[in-house]
Amino acid sequence: INLSLDSQLDSLTNLVVKPTFRVDQAVTDNNTFTQYLNESSTPTLETFANNKNKSVGLDGALTVGLIRKFMKPRRQINVDYYFNYKDNKSNGNLLTHTNVQMYPMLNDTVDQSKKNYNDEMTNNFFVSYTEPFGQYLKGSLMYNYKIENLDQDRTTNDYVNGEYSGFRADLSNIFETNRNEHKAGFKLQFDKAKHTAFARVDVRNVDINNINLVTSNSIHQNITNVLPSARYQFKPSMSRSFTITYNTNSNQPSINDLQPVQDNSNPNRLREGNPDLRPNYMHSVNAWFNNWSPLKGSFFWAGLNAALDNNAFASSTSYDQFGRMITQTVNVDGNFYGNFYGGAGIPIKGKTIQIHPNVNGGYNHYSNFINGEKNVTDNLNLSGGGEFRFQWDSLEFNIGGRYTWNNPKSSLSTASNTPYGVQVYTARFLWRLPLGFQIKTDASYTMNSQLAEGYNLNYFIWNAEVSKAFLKTENLIVSLIGNDILNQNINAGRTVTGNMVVDNRTRVISRYFLLKLTY
Repeated sequence: INLSLDSQLDSLTNLVVKPTFRVDQAVTDNNTFTQYLNESSTPTLETFANNKNKSVGLDGALTVGLIRKFMKPRRQINVDYYFNYKDNKSNGNLLTHTNVQMYPMLNDTVDQSKKNYNDEMTNNFFVSYTEPFGQYLKGSLMYNYKIENLDQDRTTNDYVNGEYSGFRADLSNIFETNRNEHKAGFKLQFDKAKHTAFARVDVRNVDINNINLVTSNSIHQNITNVLPSARYQFKPSMSRSFTITYNTNSNQPSINDLQPVQDNSNPNRLREGNPDLRPNYMHSVNAWFNNWSPLKGSFFWAGLNAALDNNAFASSTSYDQFGRMITQTVNVDGNFYGNFYGGAGIPIKGKTIQIHPNVNGGYNHYSNFINGEKNVTDNLNLSGGGEFRFQWDSLEFNIGGRYTWNNPKSSLSTASNTPYGVQVYTARFLWRLPLGFQIKTDASYTMNSQLAEGYNLNYFIWNAEVSKAFLKTENLIVSLIGNDILNQNINAGRTVTGNMVVDNRTRVISRYFLLKLTY
């Protein structure tokens, strides 16, 4: 339910009230089977996990905004209040079977009931005052006060003597997080014709108290940050602009990352909270340029992004002899992310024939811990491609391709230090016929290289559609759609993370035909 009240109290004062309310219900039943193989492809460990869960969630929010203007132009006061309450209750069961082929005495079965109650309440108050300084400058003073209360109650019971009565203290807990945040800032803004710029600085103090209500242990943190930001835009015309921004940001860890109780819903990936987590602190720079010529139909765009993350949230993972992992979120310094991108539209013969080249690339540097040792992962990726587009009154035809190259390197795992590439070639055809008929088809050919044996797959996907529009307005459309007509819908690729390299192939939806009616 979303409601909105907008009231003009007088000629200079406006009040907006927006209450919202939402109820969610969900029932899930997930089965997961995992098999671990050694180097000779002999199974060493098999696990089965069944997770059943029923949940009910309530989410209510209230936003109140007041804007007060004055007789002096550009002088203004803004007052905002935001309230949010979330309540989620879930009840479920976990059933797992672990089969260790070489050591049958380690075989295990877990049958447990799970109850999880989460409450979150946020009160957020914001006020700002803006005062003009001459024709082009204005300054704003801002203050923000936010209170957050987060509660989580987990209860786990083993199945004993025909009922779930065996309380598991090691998997149960009542955890509370209270945060009080004060933030004050000043913003100076310049606006003149083609130039727009601002510089802003905020000082924020966050007082955090993490309380384990079972053990009565408490972790108190008080953190003060200076958060500067700036933006400049040069816009000489409606079709050309250049913008550069600098921002700093600091995020709080979630209650799931803080809760000091193990989550055993996946027997192969146990997760533990870390109540000592601190907020991160990130610097980011973004720049972009675009130019468009409406008469020629040509355009060009380019940009770059870079971010440095200190106290970043990373994983600390330990493995047993079978490959099962226990993971915990920790803070690390020096994570860096950067990328660039660009493209253009170049008309060859008016707007009938166009070339659309594009290029992008990126570099990531991030850290984590594996079995107590620090692991540094660097990943460089470059991608380039283009497309030829042919457009007539009733006929469109596009053909293009791109190549992506990745070069990951890990300080602990030499198996990760293997470059790999992906080539994708595409084509699309659209023909508008008389009497409201339309034929369109598209195809893509993907080539993977330098992945693990059995994953260097090449596959061709072909889709097609025939449609007929009815009525004078052509609002009624009947379509016959063929998806993956050659029945090759296989997706293969590689994912590089801080502690593993995963080559995967999936078959989600194979060939099907669909009759669709649209009005």
